[in-house]
Amino acid sequence: VAENPNTPVSLLEKLATDSDEVVRRTVASNPNTPVSLLEQLATHEDRDVRRTVAYNPNTPVSLLEQLATDEYYWVRREVAENPNTPVSLLEQLATDSDEDVRREVAENPNTPVSALEKLATDSNEDVRRNVLAYVASNPNTPASVLVSIFNSLANATRPNLGRLAVFFSPHAEIAHLAKNFRSTNWLERYAIAQNPVTPDNTLKHLLDDGNKLVRDAAIANIKQRQEIK
Repeated sequence: VAENPNTPVSLLEKLATDSDEVVRRTVASNPNTPVSLLEQLATHEDRDVRRTVAYNPNTPVSLLEQLATDEYYWVRREVAENPNTPVSLLEQLATDSDEDVRREVAENPNTPVSALEKLATDSNEDVRRNVLAYVASNPNTPASVLVSIFNSLANATRPNLGRLAVFFSPHAEIAHLAKNFRSTNWLERYAIAQNPVTPDNTLKHLLDDGNKLVRDAAIANIKQRQEIK
């Protein structure tokens, strides 16, 4: 009954105080639950009820702002995932202390480029991977955004999954490929060796790499270029 979109408001109000927590959470998720009732549930002592309010697509921005500072990380996480969360809140949550919250920000389609650029160099690998996956898979991502994110990832001082993904991409900047062909990580050197935009002189250096897979990739890349010519 609490889940039914046709349940009248008077009954939802009654079910919002039900002794069973699942019922209370279901009321908080109902698309027809009025804002006045969501406001009450947003301060409920049960953190899972607050979390569900944060998830509700009808929750107004004023409540999302309130829930974005909730002590329970999962409440903040649901705010970060909500499609109605405004840019200002997403920027705030992009610096949240919890990695799960930051990861949801990285996946939210409303997250601004400025926040994505920061998250692209996040200390957590999963967050960095989500940023890259989002911008790379979204067909509406402007080329300028891709370049900006890729630059942020490629500028990392140590090998990581995000930087590796950039070196595999034909969108990588030539300067970054040329700069990192001596990486301590052989997978990064392999990625650079097979990249179609890696400079010819960089490929020549990789022909002498200590790893056979890297050398073979450089040989194959050079051969393909010669065939095209």
